[in-house]
Amino acid sequence: MRKKQAFLWHLAISLLLVLLFVSRAAGQELILRNMIVNNDQGVVHLRFGLRARDAEKLSRYLKQGTDLRLVCTAAMDLERNLWLDKELRRSAKQSLLRYDSLDDEYRISMGKNKTSERDSDLSSLLHKEWGRIDMYLGPWPEKYKEENLALHLRVRLIRTDVPVWLKRTLFFWSWNVVPVKNYRIRFGS
Repeated sequence: MRKKQAFLWHLAISLLLVLLFVSRAAGQELILRNMIVNNDQGVVHLRFGLRARDAEKLSRYLKQGTDLRLVCTAAMDLERNLWLDKELRRSAKQSLLRYDSLDDEYRISMGKNKTSERDSDLSSLLHKEWGRIDMYLGPWPEKYKEENLALHLRVRLIRTDVPVWLKRTLFFWSWNVVPVKNYRIRFGS
């Protein structure tokens, strides 16, 4: 009888902890806005915007000293029926978001040139920097039929302060701040 009660007690605590962590992460989300694939003079550009559902929750992470990295990966695939899809083009864009406690400002750097923007209001900074993201995907693949092409976009917001040894040790743990978002556009549809 005691073993059964102990088991039920542990089960109840486990469920409570799971619900606590799920509810904590539930409000943190990046929302995709205005996704456009543009074929401008034979060159493919993917344009979209991201909006944080609750910038205050992101602000809490940043004020605790955690830097956040936005990683957007786009791939143009050739869909095939009997084989795995073939990746034709790939592009990635990163952004680093941090909080400077001395200046009481949020800083964000986009892309390879690492130009940094700053603002004391996180929502307006995110709107300005993540409101319009442009990714270059190279020349349009002319030799394939348009109905066989698809574009896949993956958006992640991850913590940068986790040591590599911890990531390898806890390989089953997700270090994403918000759930990973995957979007797919089929051109022939």
